[in-house]
Amino acid sequence: MTTFATLVLDSGAFLTSLPESGKWDVAYFDSDRSKPSIRIYSDGKELSISPELNTPSRGSILEVQLTEGNRVKKGISVDSSLILNRLTWDKLYGEGKEIDQSKVDGIIRFTSGYFRPSLIKARRFKLYPAPAKASDGEKWIEPVAHNVVVHYTIGDAEELKLVRGGRTLWTSGGHASSASILEIECIADHATAEQYYSHCLKHKGPYWLPNQGDPPPAWPPVK
Repeated sequence: MTTFATLVLDSGAFLTSLPESGKWDVAYFDSDRSKPSIRIYSDGKELSISPELNTPSRGSILEVQLTEGNRVKKGISVDSSLILNRLTWDKLYGEGKEIDQSKVDGIIRFTSGYFRPSLIKARRFKLYPAPAKASDGEKWIEPVAHNVVVHYTIGDAEELKLVRGGRTLWTSGGHASSASILEIECIADHATAEQYYSHCLKHKGPYWLPNQGDPPPAWPPVK
């Protein structure tokens, strides 16, 4: 049975504008207050995974692999709407900025998958440190992708794996035969915002920081 898998990047700093040498590396900060920071759902129900899965830390690389037997399949596709709706550094600074990889917690590495944008909406940024003139310290950015979604189609002989240091942390192999939909969420909570937009940049400021968000849905209490 074919299984459709979706991996959601809640944030991240892409190290290259497009895939290079058959891979696409995304710098990531782990969410200390949101554990596990990787959650997986099978046909809408969260899987209980032990030990818990977390985004990479301590300079490690988490590889997302689509495999067939011992072969890691290659092939990354990028939807044109991602190119149009992504936030590039020049939209904030008028020029590109470099990431200091030694400052990030780890790398999520892709060698396959279909990439598209998600949650495309406008975002307000504030300059830090604040300038003397308050009106100079705020900037609205046109609608941009707040998440990136990566799609996979898993055939009967294939598996989607999360691999770190050559060790498989999780595989769809135990679920793909019974699940039609798999969803993998890589969390980036609010505490990571300043890390992505200031701590890992090579330039020394000032920095454009995103306003607080995204606001979670809210409900009335149960009576």
